[in-house]
Amino acid sequence: MNIQLDQFNILVAEDNPIHSLILENILRMQGYGVLLADSFDKAFSILSKDHVDLILMDVIMGDMSGFDIVKTIMETPEYQDIPVIFITSLDSTEDIIRGFDSGAVDYIRKPFEPQILLRRVRQQINLLYQRKFIETQKKSLEAAIASRDQIYAIISHDLRTPIASLKMILNILSLQEVHKDQESLRQMVYSGNDIAEQLFSLLDNLLKWTKSRLGMLSFVPQSVQFDQVIFGVVEVLRPTALLKDITIETCIESCITIYFDTDILKSVIRNLLINALKFSHKGSSVKILLYSEGSCAVMEVVDTGVGMDESIQKSIRESLPSGSRPGTANEQGSGLGLWIVKQFVQGKEGEFFFESVENQGSKFGLRIPKLDRKEL
Repeated sequence: MNIQLDQFNILVAEDNPIHSLILENILRMQGYGVLLADSFDKAFSILSKDHVDLILMDVIMGDMSGFDIVKTIMETPEYQDIPVIFITSLDSTEDIIRGFDSGAVDYIRKPFEPQILLRRVRQQINLLYQRKFIETQKKSLEAAIASRDQIYAIISHDLRTPIASLKMILNILSLQEVHKDQESLRQMVYSGNDIAEQLFSLLDNLLKWTKSRLGMLSFVPQSVQFDQVIFGVVEVLRPTALLKDITIETCIESCITIYFDTDILKSVIRNLLINALKFSHKGSSVKILLYSEGSCAVMEVVDTGVGMDESIQKSIRESLPSGSRPGTANEQGSGLGLWIVKQFVQGKEGEFFFESVENQGSKFGLRIPKLDRKEL
């Protein structure tokens, strides 16, 4: 470990001028920077204006106890991380324990051996160096992570707009009537629409995730007609359902109003429905229910697909991305969908819940307070 000792300053708090001079010479010969204080006031004056890495403290300084001085230092936030080594002629167990209890990290008996003193000082300097190195590495890592997340957010945002436009075009094409002899063309359009929808969902999830981590995700609640948002998402995802011959059934109570961010609500519903379609079998159905339950609106997405084992359910309960699992038609995914749903719903005074039985299907739902008509 190559440490530049001249980068470290040691404060020697010693009122005996001979001992102070000896300590200064020993430390300077090794290359350390040395600051001298012969009183409590002088020591604090140096601490207030100079950078100090380590303190060598005499236990008795004039009428003051070094134990009390160290306690005062340890109670001062800007100084409490500076290690203190006592230099003392006191060697009783009680005095040694008192020294450690006051906040000192080590002690050296008088008369001291220079080599022992240097070894103990070097030990503390090594620890300081390692701590500074770790802090530097931590800051570099945090900066790298922040830069990575910023890049993710920028890329996701820049890709989201063109893919949203492509998705809209393909969705419109998929709703057009075609002749029977153009069935293959319709399937191609459906497939293109499904791919665009999956890409859009992935980018939308990634964008929301990174913005959430960076504290940049804005939540702008407003009065929302819950049923209208559901119907809008269902229409967009019908081509995806048709590709697997899956029927989307709805049992929707109308005129339920909630106070929520529309964009986030669409993302939540889209993720739940895409998840249900992904793990449903060809020719089956997915049900979407919306109903009132007291002062709350409850939405459920129910499928009879592959369900989830206990390990996957546990990861969702613990708010961890469950990882990518291929769907029943080998669809791929990021594993972020359900994690994002839970984070956004529970973080905004809502409740996320689910039930699942492996090989029988799953039910995912959310419970959000309704907006009282008096508040409209």
